[in-house]
Amino acid sequence: MERNDKICRNHQTGIQPCSGRLWLQVLVKIRGDNYCAIRAAFCSMVLNSNVLEPSIETAMQKLDSLHRTEPALICSWTFANRFPSVQNKEKYEKLCVCLDTYKNTTNYVIISLTGESS
Repeated sequence: MERNDKICRNHQTGIQPCSGRLWLQVLVKIRGDNYCAIRAAFCSMVLNSNVLEPSIETAMQKLDSLHRTEPALICSWTFANRFPSVQNKEKYEKLCVCLDTYKNTTNYVIISLTGESS
């Protein structure tokens, strides 16, 4: 049964421009908040076989540069209060682990779908 209440309509109104801008056929919904929307966009891009730009390596280089030049900025990121308020170095290390895990997961999905790594 398809929902057609106000919340569902608002969600669909917000999702439609995103899926169009990202050239996606389908935008996977993972839970319901903004933090989950980021994961949903990444997941959808992989499932729709779109290439992510910039590459994970580029993202890691930018994160490293940001860590060196503006460490307080990284400390202020909370990711919808799901990321613990920890010291800059620890948060930076956890962000690097997240990016690396995402890279490995993306490669696994691509290999599973195409037989070739990215």
